[in-house]
Order: sequence, then C-alpha cells, then structure tokens
Amino acid sequence: MITNHEVLEPTFVPQDLHHRDGKIEAVSAALGPVTRGYAGEDVLLFGPSGSGKTTLSKFVLQQLDGEAQGVRTAYVNAIGHHTTTAALDALLTDANLAFDLHPESTSVSSYYRRLQDCDEQVVAVIDEVDVLAEYSLLLSLYDQPNVTMVLICVDEDALFCELDERVRSRLRSAQTVRLAPFSVAELRDILWNRVDAGLDTTRVNPVAVARIAEVAGGDARLGLSMLRQAAKYVVENDEVEVTPEVVESVERDGRDAATEVVKSHLGTHKRVLLRIIEERGSVTASELHESYVERVSSPRAESTRRKFLASLERYDLIEQRGRGRGTKYAVLS
Repeated sequence: MITNHEVLEPTFVPQDLHHRDGKIEAVSAALGPVTRGYAGEDVLLFGPSGSGKTTLSKFVLQQLDGEAQGVRTAYVNAIGHHTTTAALDALLTDANLAFDLHPESTSVSSYYRRLQDCDEQVVAVIDEVDVLAEYSLLLSLYDQPNVTMVLICVDEDALFCELDERVRSRLRSAQTVRLAPFSVAELRDILWNRVDAGLDTTRVNPVAVARIAEVAGGDARLGLSMLRQAAKYVVENDEVEVTPEVVESVERDGRDAATEVVKSHLGTHKRVLLRIIEERGSVTASELHESYVERVSSPRAESTRRKFLASLERYDLIEQRGRGRGTKYAVLS
C-alpha cells in the first residue's frame, strides 16, 4: 500500500509544487541576485494555514542549494525559537555557520560577527515571524549586507500593527507574496501527486481523494494528514483500498495528527500555556497568568504571552472568548 513513507510526512518537500508556479517565480526572482554574489530582495510571504507557505519557501531554498554556488540557506520557525539568541542559533546552525557556537554561552553579537565574517550570501527564512520576542532581530539582519530575509506570517495586517516604524520602514521595500487557500480541485491535484509518489495507486479510490480535498477545505496540511491516516488505516486493518468510508473513519485522527505536528514545534512557554488551557478546558486571562507564572522560572512579558496565545489560536489549538477583563481562553472541541 505505502511505497514511500517519506512522501507522506508533513516535512516532505516535493520536487514539483503544483498550483504555485507564479508565486515560486516571484520569490525566486526576488532572491535571484544572491546567485550572482549580491544581496537579494527581502520577501514577505503571507497566507492562511495550510496554503503552502513553509513548503514553498523550503522548495526555493532547495533550488538555491542545488543550483547556486556561494549561497548558504537557513530556515527557522519562530514558534519554537522566539528569542533573538534562539532564532540566530537555529539559523546559523542550519546554514552550517554555528559549528562552535552554543546559545547558552554565546553572545548575540558573536552570531552577527559570524554572519559578517561569512564571504557568501545567506538567505534566512523566518517562519511565524510575528511570534518573535524582539523585532530588533529583523533590523539587525536587514543591516547585514550579505543576508536576504524571507519572512513568513499568516496575518499581514496584524504583523505590521506590531512592528515599530523602524522595522516597517525597512520592510516597505520587500517583495510581498500572498498565497490564497487552495481550491478543492487544486488540493485534489496535490493529494494525487502524493498518491502517485508514495502509495499503490490501484488501492486508492479517486472518490476518496476528492472527499479528503473537500473535507480539508483548502488546507493542504490537513489534507495530507488525512491521506496519511487513511493509508495507515488500510494497512493496519487489511482493507482493500482507501475508500470514502475509510476517509470518514480517519477524519478525526487526521485532524488530531495535524494538531500534534503543530504542537511538536512549540517552544517551552507556548507548551506551558497550552497545557494549562487544556487542563482547565477554559480559563480566564488572569487565571492563566497566575498558573503560567507559577510553572516557569523566567516568565515572558505580557506582550510576548499575547503573541504566543495569538499563534496558538491561529493554529486552531485554542480560542479566545470575550475581551478585556472578561477574556477567556478555551480548547477547541
């Protein structure tokens, strides 16, 4: 049934991205100068969850890695590395520039010096950029002559509302690329591409794939999770093929698996906040604050916690109810 497990994994980046040709060209064009030894144009990549922002950025990085000389690429998801030191360490590690640097004992200035000493162009992708504890990181990276940034975020308006004028002014010159949700037909094509690459196509009912695309509602992350769960169900239960009935049976598991992937990327403080809300089911903002402060040794500032909670809400892990003193946070059923 399953001929290539890797193709079904959420981190897999395919050799071809369907229905994103124009967006790939836009990002590639902005980064093009790095292949000639010059800094590229910074990119702002926006779009809802499941629209392929992360996959598109990694796809372009893979192209640069495979085709360009004198270019280093790096990726970090700020949801798990929100401090300046953590983000820099993850970026430089991914770019193979942090071989002797350790976040516990290395100053921020040392990371920047390492970038300055690099005689190659560096393309730095920061996913979930709005979760960063300090946007001064963006200013510092902007000022590095050999660094080009790709910044990924769901909510464009919310991001620019949070940025101070110095950061906004720097990013006004960036190339903005916006991704719309996939249509049902587009997602069906994407799913079939994974079926062709990783499953026995004779054991996958086309109606089942269409059903997954419909249920996922344009969310590729969810659609791929459901396909993965459906394939596992067929194997584990000795079924003949993936059918619409199998899809119905695994829908809940597919949603849960997609959620677990998101949770696996959360940093310590976001995990603590989520755990408190999950334990209570519903909690007021003040109760959440009290429990959080009790559980962590170095509590983050209220403004940073609000960013964390907003990111948990965007990933459909929690929901906010009410405003002001009456604010409550609850798990999504």
